[in-house]
Formats: sequence, structure tokens, C-alpha cells
Amino acid sequence: MKAAATPAPESINKCADTAFAFITLFLGYALARTAIFCEPGVGVTLYALIFVFAAGLYMRLNGVVISPSTVVPPAIMLVFSAVFVISGMQWVRLLTLVFEVMVAVYWFLAAFGCRAEDRLGDYLPFDLVKAFFVQPFASFFEQPKTAAGALKSTKTGRNIFYVIVGLALAAVPAAVITVTLMASDDAFESLINTLFNAFLSSVWLNILYFMFGLPIAMYLFGMITSASSRKCKKILTAEQCGRFLRTAGFVPPAVIYTALSVILVIYALFFVSQSSYFLSAFASLLPEGYTFADYARRGFFELCRVATINALLVLCAEIFIKREPADGAEAGKANRPLGLRVLNVLMGASTLVLFAVAGAKLYLYIENYGLTPARVSAAWIMLLLAFMFVFLIVRQIAPKFNFWRASTVAFVVLFAALSFSNFDTLIAKYNIARFYDGSLQAVDVYLFGALSDAALPELAELLERDEASGGQLLEYEARLWATEHLQNRLWNAEGKRSAAGGSITDRINYLLGYNASRRTALRLVDAGK
Repeated sequence: MKAAATPAPESINKCADTAFAFITLFLGYALARTAIFCEPGVGVTLYALIFVFAAGLYMRLNGVVISPSTVVPPAIMLVFSAVFVISGMQWVRLLTLVFEVMVAVYWFLAAFGCRAEDRLGDYLPFDLVKAFFVQPFASFFEQPKTAAGALKSTKTGRNIFYVIVGLALAAVPAAVITVTLMASDDAFESLINTLFNAFLSSVWLNILYFMFGLPIAMYLFGMITSASSRKCKKILTAEQCGRFLRTAGFVPPAVIYTALSVILVIYALFFVSQSSYFLSAFASLLPEGYTFADYARRGFFELCRVATINALLVLCAEIFIKREPADGAEAGKANRPLGLRVLNVLMGASTLVLFAVAGAKLYLYIENYGLTPARVSAAWIMLLLAFMFVFLIVRQIAPKFNFWRASTVAFVVLFAALSFSNFDTLIAKYNIARFYDGSLQAVDVYLFGALSDAALPELAELLERDEASGGQLLEYEARLWATEHLQNRLWNAEGKRSAAGGSITDRINYLLGYNASRRTALRLVDAGK
């Protein structure tokens, strides 16, 4: 069912827009402070809670009714907000931040019924473009206009507005005069330094946060007001998207069929010529003349690259092939030619074979050399793409199958597994456990340089065992590096905690960036490691 909104009285809409012109100022400031100037941590989790509550209130005031499109996105945002506290890997938290933004902008698009379709379907890429770029920037300058208009509408508001303008005008000359007087008088310089250290530094930092948060606030308010006013409802509609697909489909089917057939013949020859080589990967056997490292590494990235090219070829074939609209079909929804569907199935099957071989080689590499973040990431990407190619094959057999919905669900589930698994700790535990039981010849302690502080307890335990064994577990250089790395990480954690005792801004920033990884390091510090 399409997300619909019961029109609210115009006075309520105007009051809501006026209030949110100022609320988005806070939201922009808060996001800049918690995500840009702080390490993403518990502050971003709290921000997600506040944003969902504020956005839900705005939708309620604008008469948005409860439906899956208004409930599922905020639920996903709330669940994934815990990643900023749980995960130790900073790049995982940054990816989660991007994902949260993606869900938020799509939420407003769907809740106010501005999608090309009334569901998550074939036009999802167009909807994402509309949600990210069209709606926010269509009303990008409405936030300062609305806020300034609200301030000017009352005498008190006008006075506040004039004070803000006066402060802005005085900022540059005041700074120049202050610096000049400091250079001319030691007593004045000492006074300004005292004030700056005690108070002004926090003021200037918060002004900096506000300046970075202002364009964020303008983006958020543009997204909100464009959605509630349906300003962009007639942009990227289903008819327009269908017309684009019909226009893009200009390549005769024979051209597409010939190109894909040539690629498939090459794959057939490749699979036949390398059958014994591939079977060795599935059987975990080492072909003659190869070391495990050479065999596992050789061709792995090339196979992944070829699989990516396959995805692009299939996508281009879907977009650019010329197709005849079926009788009564919606715009852009003409049936795919049978020949294209058959070739897409073969391309998908070939790609799955490539993924299977690459996965077997990766498994062989892990069995002999252990886990690394890069190997975990490679396995995750291959698994996601494999799911998408399976869905592609199903789509060719059952044209009504919703490819984009299935792919989105697969992505969300797999991304949740990656984000919540705290896999850097699992990597350390896995490698060290296998080293202890003898299935790994050595443990790569240098790997801890790519892991978060959440993995430090495993390194500390390894060093303790090495010391208890009389230095039999680790080589001298590895032991020296591991000891220095552990000390540096712990000193860094203690240094951040000590520095947080300065100004109130420093203390707040320290608390906003708190996460489980930092807690783990501080526990080791307090334990005297």
C-alpha cells in the first residue's frame, strides 16, 4: 500500500516547518560534532535516537499514516545505531554512518509518498537519486529563509536576528583588534590567554561546529520540506523513469546477444582449460609447482575483477537493449526478450562459478595463513554479489520476482552480520587459537596494527604466554613490535582520558566518542598491562 498522508491544517504545517527550521540547526550542529569532530561513538547512537524521534514527530504533525514505509526505516536506523558503540573498527562505523544517512533520506521519500512506485522495486536506483540529491537540494536554501522569516515576524525575534548579524559583522574586526592589542601589551595578552583557555576556546570550537553543521541543517530541512510539500513528486515519476529506460534502450538485440555470446564462449574455453586447476581449489589440493600462498593469491583478484565486469555487462544489457513494449504494460515494464533472459542466466551461472572458485581459493588461503580484515571483507563482498547474481537468475526465470527488494534485504542482513560481529576480535581469537593448536605455523602479530583496541586483550594474553614460555612462541622482532604496539595503544587511550579533563568541550567530546573498543583499552590500562 502506498504511504499516504492525511493533509494537516496549513497552520500546523507552517508551525511545524518553522519549529524544524531551528531543530535542524541543532541536528546539523550535533551531527557535525558527533560524527566529524569526534570519533563516531555513543554520540552518534544518541543522535540517531533524537533524529528518529524528531522526524517521527514531524511526520505525525503532517498527517503521515503508519505503514511499512514509515516504520521499517526508523527501526533499521535504531538497530544499526548500536554499531557505533559495539564495533571497534572505525571504517565499519563510517560505513554504518553512510548507511544510516541512506536510510534516513529514503525514509522521508517513502513516508510522504514521493517514490516512483509505491514499493521498493525496479525504480529503486531512481528513488535513491531523488532522495539523496533532488529533494534536499530542491529546497536547500529554505532553512535560512524560514528561520530568518520567523525571527523577523516578532519584535523579540527581530532583535535576536539583529544581534546575530551584529556579532557576525564584528567577528573579523574584533579578531584583528584583539590580536593587535595582544601584540602591544603583555598584560592584555595574558588576560586573553586566560580567558581563551578557560572559556573562549570552547566558544570558538562550538562556532566551528555550528559552521560545519549549517550546510547539514540546510540539507536536512531541504529534505524534510521537499518531502512534506511534495515539491518533487512530479520529478522522476514512474512514467519518466520508464521513458528514460525506453530511450536508453536503443541497441538492437542482435548486438547484445552477439557480445554476450562471445563472452560466454570465452568463459567456456577458460573453464575447460582450467578444470583441473579449479578442482584443486575445491578439493583444497595444491597443484604441482605452486606454494599455498602463490596458488591462493594467483588469479583471485582477477576472478573478482571478471565477476565485477560481468555485473556491469548484464546491467548494460538490461538498460541498453531495445525492447518492444508489451500490450498493456506499464512504462518501462516491457517484457525482457527471451534471448536476453537466457544469456543473463548463463552469465549469472558463469559468475557464480567464478565466485565459487575464488571463494575456494580464499578458504584455502585462510586455512593456511589465517584471517585478516581484507580477507573477511573480500568474503563478504563475494557473498553479497553471489546473492545478487542468484536473484538475477531467479528474475530471468520469474520476471515478477522483485530483484531490488531481495537484494536490499540481503545487503541489510549481511551488513548487520559484518557490523555487529566485532570481527576484528574474532580475527585475533581465531588466529591465536589456531596457532596454539598447531594448525597455523605462526601468528602474524603485525596484523594487530590493522585491528582496533578491542583486540588488545588477545595480544596481551599472547605476550604473557610468550613470556611464560621463555620466549618460545614469538620471534624477537615480532615480540618487540607487539610489546611496543600494545604500550602505544594503551598510552594513547590513557592520554585521551587525561586530556578529557581539560575544558568542558573536551570532556563532552570524549564522552561522545566513547565505544566498547575504548572501554577495552582502558580496562587493560587500569589492570596495569
